[in-house]
Amino acid sequence: MSNMTSDPPTIERRKAMFDSLGSLQENFVISTRDYKLQYAHLYYMRLMLMRPILLQQAIKKWGN
Repeated sequence: MSNMTSDPPTIERRKAMFDSLGSLQENFVISTRDYKLQYAHLYYMRLMLMRPILLQQAIKKWGN
């Protein structure tokens, strides 16, 4: 019968090597906090979807 009290062998890991890529990292750094256009596309789409209904209602109320 084998001895079950022995520890399993330890695996040595190699140290991970990487380049910090400082020059490429600059493209992803946010330099300003400008949120003016953050939802502009949503407001534009809402306007485009509502426009026919709003035009119809305006003509109905005020005429051509």
